[in-house]
Amino acid sequence: MDSNHTSCDRSTDRLVRERLIVGSRRLRGLVLRLAYRQKLALVSGVICLAGALWLATNDYSWEGSFSSGFGMIIGATGMALVFMALSGRQPDWEE
Repeated sequence: MDSNHTSCDRSTDRLVRERLIVGSRRLRGLVLRLAYRQKLALVSGVICLAGALWLATNDYSWEGSFSSGFGMIIGATGMALVFMALSGRQPDWEE
C-alpha cells in the first residue's frame, strides 16, 4: 500500500468496494430469481447462449481477450439457465 494515500482516498476506495459488493449481490439475486421461473429461465438461457455463440463464431475487429472471456461467462450462464429450466427445481436433500 502506498504511503501517499490520504484518508480521503481510503474512504473512497472503501465506498467503491462496498458498492461493488452490493451490486454483485443484487445481480446474484436477480439471476437466482430468474432461474426459479422455468419459462423465463429457458428464454433467457437460449438468448445468452445465442449471444455467446454469435461472439464465438464471428470475427470482429474490436474483439479482444475481454470480449472472449465475457462470451464464455455469458455462454456458461445461459447453459446453466437452460439446464435449470429443463430439470426444474430439485430438493436440497432427500430423507
